[in-house]
Amino acid sequence: SSAYLFNTLSTPHGACTLPGEDIAERCYRALEDAEAAVAAGDVAALPEAVAPAVEVDAPDDAPPALRDAITAMASLAAAAQLDPAATCGDGAAAWSAASRAARNRVVRRSLELRVVVSVAP
Repeated sequence: SSAYLFNTLSTPHGACTLPGEDIAERCYRALEDAEAAVAAGDVAALPEAVAPAVEVDAPDDAPPALRDAITAMASLAAAAQLDPAATCGDGAAAWSAASRAARNRVVRRSLELRVVVSVAP
């Protein structure tokens, strides 16, 4: 594993969008809505909530980790759509935890670091 440090205070820097991020966002939001339906025990709302994440495919040029995350989210959405009563019932806690974990896989994280060095004579 490698890490690169650079001074963001005096150096311009940017970010880009990866292939498949639009699909990941759609799945993320669908699962977020589905989690709310599950928490409310709303069996009727669950299939509609997960619909945008069912039967999605990540593009071939998406990074492998992003493809895997999209597949995981789509799988959870499909399971909820297939059996919304079980997902809102006895399986609610497990499904919601799995959904949060799957959504967490696509959250970008960055670490900004400022280093202060003190040199004693």
